[in-house]
Amino acid sequence: MSPDHLTALAGGTSLLIVLLVALGWLWIYRKTGSSHASAMRIWRVLTGGREIADKAIRDYIEEQDGLMAFRLGSGMRVRSAEHARRAICFIAKHDLSPDRLRQVGDYFDANELKMGKLPSFWYRVWLFFSATVLAGLFLVAGFTALEQRTLVSLKQTGSWYWLSQTSAEPVGPVNESARLWFSACSEAPAAAATYTSEREILCSIRRDPAYLDYLIETLRGQRIALVFLMVISFFVAIWQWRDFLRSTAAIRLEKELSEKLAATSPDESVNAEPAVDDSAAIDPA
Repeated sequence: MSPDHLTALAGGTSLLIVLLVALGWLWIYRKTGSSHASAMRIWRVLTGGREIADKAIRDYIEEQDGLMAFRLGSGMRVRSAEHARRAICFIAKHDLSPDRLRQVGDYFDANELKMGKLPSFWYRVWLFFSATVLAGLFLVAGFTALEQRTLVSLKQTGSWYWLSQTSAEPVGPVNESARLWFSACSEAPAAAATYTSEREILCSIRRDPAYLDYLIETLRGQRIALVFLMVISFFVAIWQWRDFLRSTAAIRLEKELSEKLAATSPDESVNAEPAVDDSAAIDPA
C-alpha cells in the first residue's frame, strides 16, 4: 500500500479554521445582539477598507462600531451610544466594577440603569441542585464509558448485569460469589427447551457463537451513548451553574447598590430611574 491510503491530521486544518471563524462570529453576535460587526467586517474586506465618503453615514457607522465594542466589552446590551454613556457615568458615580455588571448579566437593566426582577431563593436552590446532579451524572457516565464490560438487562427477569467475555456480574453492591464465571458453565446446553434460572440463561447466551460479536458491538454503542450523555450533561450543568453564579451576583449587587444609595440619598432607591437632561429637547411650539 502507499501513503494514499492514509489520512493526515493536518488535512482538516482548513476546515478547523473556518469552523473557528464561524464560532467567533456567532459568539460576537450572541454578546452584542447584532450582526453589525460581522457585516462591517465583510464590507471592509470586499471594499478593501475604503473609507465611506458621506460624513453622516461614516459618523453613524463609527458610532455603531463603538456601541458594539461597548456591548462586547461590558456585556451590557444598551440600545444606543447615549445609553452607553449614561451607563459609564452610572458605573463611575457608584464606584462599580464593570466586571460586577458583566457577572449579573440581564438581571441589570443597562438601559434604565436599575436592577431587574431578581431570582427567588427557591429558583437559586433549583439551579444549584440541578447543576450538582448533572455534574454527578457527567462523572458517572464518564467512569461507565471507561468500562470494558457491557451493561445489559435480561428480558425474562429484568435483572441488570455487567457482561464481559469471561463473566457476568450483577449490578450493585454484591459479593464476589454472585459473579458468574462463564468457565463454570457446562459445555453442552441443558436438555430442557426453557431455562428457569438466570445462571442458565446467561450460560446459554454465552454459548451462542454470535456472543462475542454482540458484546463488541454493544460495547461500542454503549460508549457512544455515554459520551453523548456526558456532552449534554456537561453543557447543561455549566449553563445551570453559570446562571446560579449570575443570580447570586445579582443579589449581592442589589444589596450593595441599596446600601450606597441609602448612604447618599435616603429618598433614592435602586430602581429609581436616573434623571435625563432635557435641556437640549426641542420645544414643539
